[in-house]
Amino acid sequence: MVLDIVFQKGDKLEAVSVSTSYATQGDPASVSPLLDSLMLQLVRSFLAVTLHEDADPWKAARLGEVISAQFRDLFLLDSLASQQTNGGGSMWFTHTKTVDEIASELAKTEAQAVSSSLNATHASLDVFLLRSHALPLPFLASVFMSFLVHLSPRAYLQLKRSSSASDGPWDIPTSSLTSFLSAHPRPPGTVCAELKLVKRTQDAAADFHMGSTRPSISQDVPTDHTFPTVENYSWTLDFTGNGDPRKGVVTCQSRLKEIETVVHGSGLDVLPGASFGASSWVDLLLDSRGHFEHYTCEYTSPSSAHPPLHLRLANPAEPGFILERVPVKTMKDVWAVLEVIGHQ
Repeated sequence: MVLDIVFQKGDKLEAVSVSTSYATQGDPASVSPLLDSLMLQLVRSFLAVTLHEDADPWKAARLGEVISAQFRDLFLLDSLASQQTNGGGSMWFTHTKTVDEIASELAKTEAQAVSSSLNATHASLDVFLLRSHALPLPFLASVFMSFLVHLSPRAYLQLKRSSSASDGPWDIPTSSLTSFLSAHPRPPGTVCAELKLVKRTQDAAADFHMGSTRPSISQDVPTDHTFPTVENYSWTLDFTGNGDPRKGVVTCQSRLKEIETVVHGSGLDVLPGASFGASSWVDLLLDSRGHFEHYTCEYTSPSSAHPPLHLRLANPAEPGFILERVPVKTMKDVWAVLEVIGHQ
């Protein structure tokens, strides 16, 4: 693998271009222009912070760690590719593209269904995420595949107001979406999952539980794609890279049990959000300092044309957890887990 970064020295040091390529039987092949763009953006952000006269050391350290993580992922794939003696090592660099082709086929089909139901030219991204199996975004955060699972109303409206007209299936251009989600830290109100190859921490990998009815995909999409395997490593869906200090996604107990029927085994990585029977997943979601019997909310009309609207939510007794990572082996596993998380 070759990582080529070109700098230009003017008044300040600037990064001009980044290119990543891997060896083939012929000429070297580019991993992806999207990955090159991501790496260039990260290097430029790092230089902008470190070369500023009022440099923020904490922000520089965070960006430095993000760039180091990119290098570790690339070196891991390069190491795995070099172990292939039959010339098949390139699959480690092309796997994200393979997953993207499969996932994008389903996403476009579901986007067409959403736009048809709304009688619109483009599918509203917020509605799409509520009805679909997440939006695939290759090379969003690393050399691996990412999926957008949720956008809060505030995040969606912020994107909608700042985006130009879309020429794709969704009402938000992909370029605007990736730019928004590539910020460090990621904006609040977003939930993304990254399909990553990580060092295995348990002896047994997860197996798909044949009793599960998920995912509920009616389209003729190949869901039986199995990820390449390697000793001591496993594939995981990682939810820790979102704009939330809790480093994960809040999940209620019943949803966690649904995921356990999809991923058969003890490979779930969770942080107990509350002791059983003592608190609620709503307390965890709202980051409450204690347990409350109910929550209230008041909406007021900016023009005072309408009286205030008072809403009351009885706090459910169901415990909550912070889900960090889920081990997966196939695209069927991925879609099933994202279906549970996205529709909760």
